[in-house]
Amino acid sequence: RQVALDWQITVTGINAAWGLFDPTPGALPWRDVRIGHIDTGCTRSPMLGFHGSNSDYVRHDLGKNFFGDFLPPPNLDVPNYDPPEETGPFDNLTGANGGHGTRTSSVLAGFYDAPDHSKPPFYGAAPGACVIPYRVTNSILIDHVQRLIVLAINDAIAKQCRVISMSLGGIVRYSRLADAIDRAYEAGVIVCAAAGNVIEEVTYPGRYNRVVTVGGVSPVGTTGFKPWDGASRGEFVDICGPASDIRRASVKRRNGELDFFITPGGNGTSYATALCAGVAALWLARRRADLTAAYGDPDWHWPAAFKRLLKETAECPAGWDTTKWGRGLYRADRLLSAALPAVDSLHKESEAMAPIDPLA
Repeated sequence: RQVALDWQITVTGINAAWGLFDPTPGALPWRDVRIGHIDTGCTRSPMLGFHGSNSDYVRHDLGKNFFGDFLPPPNLDVPNYDPPEETGPFDNLTGANGGHGTRTSSVLAGFYDAPDHSKPPFYGAAPGACVIPYRVTNSILIDHVQRLIVLAINDAIAKQCRVISMSLGGIVRYSRLADAIDRAYEAGVIVCAAAGNVIEEVTYPGRYNRVVTVGGVSPVGTTGFKPWDGASRGEFVDICGPASDIRRASVKRRNGELDFFITPGGNGTSYATALCAGVAALWLARRRADLTAAYGDPDWHWPAAFKRLLKETAECPAGWDTTKWGRGLYRADRLLSAALPAVDSLHKESEAMAPIDPLA
């Protein structure tokens, strides 16, 4: 059926990118692209494919909770039964940013249509892509949990995630996190990181080389965009994505029960980053055979090619300040249609903690 799509899907050409795949009924070509989603964890939201305990595509069985703060045991009225706490990568909605992982993963890979069509459907950038959730924090400020992010990155590499999405930020450099990003890059993993919000300076890990650092835009009219005033900016920003007026899945605890719903008005480079990770999954699904033919098994050439093409195919309006906002707004349709760079033309970025790489 014909439906109105959210602005973050149309302005980036994501809907047009979906149309580039062969239309096989019931098939999602990007379903097997694994995306490590490092955040506050997930909830069992129907907007994330959950039907009771399990999801069609969010692999909580592969994810991990490195943070603790586990869900309490279910309130089962069974005599002499003391069930353990649930220790998977589930967000118990505590802390400053409870539910953040649900909101960002929905923008990345959400896929929901109300059975009675009573509400507009909801689609993330790569609807139904394989998301592996990690709970590393209950706040988007992560200076105190950077060692846990290292563990999550290492686990995502081991589980053959091809994309990692981090809508988190801190102000302190941490060499072990930089080393983990280097390992991911060398293993051929595309790492997307948020530029940050409120403060002007880009936060870590967005300040590191070898990540795709994503700033934000807000809508102008029905088809235009401009830099979002709340986004961090500067030389570390590679690209921008939708970061204002975002419709996304949300969750609240009401009277002891979780209430799942979709709400508009979300702001933050967290959403631009999750969308970018979804675009990366679409690109990998579309270009996987070509990437293997051009560069061999996954290594640094894969994220290098992605980052280069993401910039080269971006929409950059007249007057756009590339010193603050990167190369423009990513365009999934143009990206997926672009030929891969020749292997000998690709440049290997300097290590994550090296001074900023002007060729990146």
